[in-house]
Amino acid sequence: MLHDQLREARLNLGLSQADVAARAGIPRNQVARAEKGENITLDTLRKLVVALNVEELTLLEGVTLAVDVLPEPEKAYAASVQTISRLIDALNAAFAGAVIAQQSMVRARREHPLPDFGEPSADVDTTLLLKGLGSSLQELMELRDRKSA
Repeated sequence: MLHDQLREARLNLGLSQADVAARAGIPRNQVARAEKGENITLDTLRKLVVALNVEELTLLEGVTLAVDVLPEPEKAYAASVQTISRLIDALNAAFAGAVIAQQSMVRARREHPLPDFGEPSADVDTTLLLKGLGSSLQELMELRDRKSA
């Protein structure tokens, strides 16, 4: 039941009722009431859930409450980091495609050279650009993977 789950979560964290009360910003007697299965307000339950980092509670047999304890700024930050991670993956895939296309182009021009039209008008050396991008992308992926491990 709910009160057993709250007590178990507290004990698993190695906290006293006073510790949980301090974390939750509520009186210790409210923690005791919750753990005894006595009536508490939803606000008190919310504070306890956050303090104990509980993600799911069984209210009644067969009725589960999923709890979202992250405040909005943390949700926005987590979503931004996830977006950056996905962009790194997309950039990696695009980079791999560009490298393959460049290699194919070089082989094709060796076998079937184009007429010389003079100096290319591009201001950027694409080979150097791809090498630099590849190196930077590898560093980004290593950093991301190291932080998530």
